[in-house]
Amino acid sequence: MKRQIITIDPLKCTGCGNCITGCPEGAIQLIDGKARLVSDLFCDGLGACIGTCPVDAISIEEREAEPYSEALVLANIIPQGENTLKAHLKHLKDHGETTYLTQALEILKAKGFDIEELTREETMACGCSGTHARKIEKPAATPAAPVAPAPPIQAQPAKTESELRQWPVQLHLLNPAADYFENADLLISADCVPYAFGDFQRRFLKGRIVITFCPKLDSDIERYIDKLSQIFALHPIRSVTIVRMEVPCCGGTEVIIQKAMERAEKRIPLQTHVISVEGGILKTTGLLQSRTWKDIPPVLDAPGKLGVKVYDAPEAEIVYMTLEPGAVIAPHITPVNVAFYVLEGTATISVGDEKQSFAPDTVIDSPKDIPHAVYNESEKPLRLLVMKLPKP
Repeated sequence: MKRQIITIDPLKCTGCGNCITGCPEGAIQLIDGKARLVSDLFCDGLGACIGTCPVDAISIEEREAEPYSEALVLANIIPQGENTLKAHLKHLKDHGETTYLTQALEILKAKGFDIEELTREETMACGCSGTHARKIEKPAATPAAPVAPAPPIQAQPAKTESELRQWPVQLHLLNPAADYFENADLLISADCVPYAFGDFQRRFLKGRIVITFCPKLDSDIERYIDKLSQIFALHPIRSVTIVRMEVPCCGGTEVIIQKAMERAEKRIPLQTHVISVEGGILKTTGLLQSRTWKDIPPVLDAPGKLGVKVYDAPEAEIVYMTLEPGAVIAPHITPVNVAFYVLEGTATISVGDEKQSFAPDTVIDSPKDIPHAVYNESEKPLRLLVMKLPKP
């Protein structure tokens, strides 16, 4: 394939080695007193090393080359330490290489690195501390208090607590690697919505991580798509709620989110609310939601066993489960009633001291607080739904 690759003029090269430190990817080495490109696989063709050469011996040419490999580059960089890793990630970010950057962060996350720390931008002593990521802990929900009599007209109104769960909130200040995005329900709001919709915090913000921007006035929309695609790619996001104004230019909010999901190759439940200038909800779309078990990260992934929570709401929980021949879900107790629905294969289920096998399209009840277990004692795969009503 043809790619942009650096080339080094051996007649000009003095062997100073400046370009080696300017290439954290390790594509250049000093051999026989001259800088040499040792592997096309390590060279991203962005030319960061050009600015380090005092004799103008490095240039970029387009030629046949092996495809750049982010995985091989990281294998080369990781032993060099955290500072070299940070330099590499900043190098990709500064050159707008979102695809390579997302690949790198996914690989580092899988290897157990703190990607939020690696991608945190350093600020000067006089810089803005408002960009530092913060997770705002909220107390556990408590039962509602009895309704008190209406206060006298002269009384002060009761204090309203903020529902904000993180800082910052503006998209251009957010770090896509921030850990508060893990398993988050996202609220993506156009800037004007909180001013128009009086009940914004209780109706939309409560329980969600918020991202806000203006699709008309903000200039770097392509960068917004890249940043959102990184958030979607790096974290399991449970749902996305969009709130935007009725004005036509605000429709760009939905376009940006859709493009980001496509770029991240993710399909996330999405609901949109259109707010009128007068402060009402004009339209809601996305009430009809659908997904397949393949779209959702598993809650159980072990040899011969797979469990995916395909429905997760306060009132109920449904898990899609597959068991290979011989696999077992060991006896356990749940504090709520459970119903099993056999989709395919033969399910052998025990409840208390009773044990029986069931064919497809059979519903099996398991009362709460009684030990139950699931076995696949057949020679074919077993697929079933496990429904907990209400959600424990």
